[in-house]
Amino acid sequence: ANGVRWKAASSNGSLSFEATVPGSVHLDLIGSGLLPSDLYYRYNEVETSWVAHTPFIYTASFDLPSQPISLGS
Repeated sequence: ANGVRWKAASSNGSLSFEATVPGSVHLDLIGSGLLPSDLYYRYNEVETSWVAHTPFIYTASFDLPSQPISLGS
């Protein structure tokens, strides 16, 4: 929306997915299809507990304008 594109990845590089900031890693993983949408159904909470023990790195990318931005006169 504002020209910033967010990605997240597990620190060991085994997972990489689109991210939303502000947000949460659980919602980003659900949105990417890497976690089930209902974390509390049956054993999903137990089977996805690895997320709480996995470091994730969020990165942003954006395009700079071709012309310098003037900060005043």
